[in-house]
Amino acid sequence: MKILFRTNGGTNIGLGHLYRCISLAKAIKTLNNNIKIAFVINEEAINILKNYYVDFLASECFDEKDLKLIKSINPNMIVFDSYLANDEYLKKLANISKLAVFDDNDNIYNLSSVNIIINGNLPADTLYFSKKENIKYLLGPKYLVMKQEYWDLNKKDLYPVDNYKTIMITTGGADNNNLMLKFINSLKDLGTKLKIIIGQVYTEEEINKIKKIAFGKNIELVYKPVSLKEQIQTSDLVITSTGLTVYEILLLKKPLIIYTSAENQKQIAMELEKYGVFNLGWFENIKWDRLPFYITKLCKDLTSYAQNFNQSFELIDGQGALRISRFLLKQIMIC
Repeated sequence: MKILFRTNGGTNIGLGHLYRCISLAKAIKTLNNNIKIAFVINEEAINILKNYYVDFLASECFDEKDLKLIKSINPNMIVFDSYLANDEYLKKLANISKLAVFDDNDNIYNLSSVNIIINGNLPADTLYFSKKENIKYLLGPKYLVMKQEYWDLNKKDLYPVDNYKTIMITTGGADNNNLMLKFINSLKDLGTKLKIIIGQVYTEEEINKIKKIAFGKNIELVYKPVSLKEQIQTSDLVITSTGLTVYEILLLKKPLIIYTSAENQKQIAMELEKYGVFNLGWFENIKWDRLPFYITKLCKDLTSYAQNFNQSFELIDGQGALRISRFLLKQIMIC
């Protein structure tokens, strides 16, 4: 039996789709090591993931050549995770084998031809109003794919808030919107330590600018970490977009401040606001001159701030990748 992942990642599109698929592939192999896993991804993604022990095949475009390559692999199931294809491509993928699609929005593709739709985000249960009987839906945080280090979290992984000593800031694997310099400029004189995450595909030019502005300040630069778990654990407050990292922060029960930098993040941000999480809003509209005031106000009592959204901490248990894997394996075993 063989499961093929079709996804991509890199400097211009970030790494969220890529790492989500890697985590799901690991979960599948954990449950059944006899399943063969293959990835069809772009060259830049192959360079990023070259240390992972799965088969990588290069394909830059979602086109007929790509479909021919996938068909030649003869997979029993395809897991698709990208925003860059089109409806016709997905329809042809579904003709090759069973097709499971990660869908974060319910507004990018016509998904009537797919077999399984996966959306582990917080507002997923409110989407897909007209469900089709021929499609299986894996929706909501119980189907959220997280890295293996979060599958079996226990109390020793939860560090208490330590009185506003360290603020972690992350823009994800890349910083396509040039936000990190703005965050540092706004907060460098706040009087607390800043922990700046240099993502996996930050450019040398971006890194040099950050190093220059951080020099002599109470700023720690963390270069291209494979995991953010330790960095989140040792921070008292995290500023992040509402991508996949936000769920890691919630699972580790850390106070956070969010912003949005992609359309699919807006619904997640709105859901988190209901739990009391402070939202800076769309990245182009962040009030940089007011940011120190916002953070200082919240951090006067971080514990109370976090208590406002204690309920959100309980929404995620880290088991989503294993739940999805069990479901996918069952589907290919009965085909």
